Amino acid sequence: EALTHQPITAALEVMQENSIDPKEVKEVLVETTTRGADILSDPSKYKPTTKETADHSLPYCIAVAVAKGNVFPSDFEEDAFRDPLVWSLLDKIKVVANPEIDALISKEFIKVTWGKLAFSPQPIIVACFFPPKS
Repeated sequence: EALTHQPITAALEVMQENSIDPKEVKEVLVETTTRGADILSDPSKYKPTTKETADHSLPYCIAVAVAKGNVFPSDFEEDAFRDPLVWSLLDKIKVVANPEIDALISKEFIKVTWGKLAFSPQPIIVACFFPPKS
């Protein structure tokens, strides 16, 4: 699904540029267009059981990006759906419609409950809270 590409790219950049441990992510908040939120985050998208559901699931795509640091076609095969780290992240991902974005390009945020804040330089913004390094 085309509406997942920019959020995936932004999530990958923030995770990689800040060396965030995916196990430390407490919450991912994605603010996007009304259309994107509607078609990519209905309840079935939080527990995908088919390739078609997974590749149209913004929560699943972001969970894969955060957990693995990549998103490949093989991540949409049915045997990949049960990756424990990806599965543990699904319920931490919140996709919400932001009407102000409807006239603009998407804007996404990844938030971890404590620590530092980082932003993606992409047209979409990924903000990520994570523990500071010692």
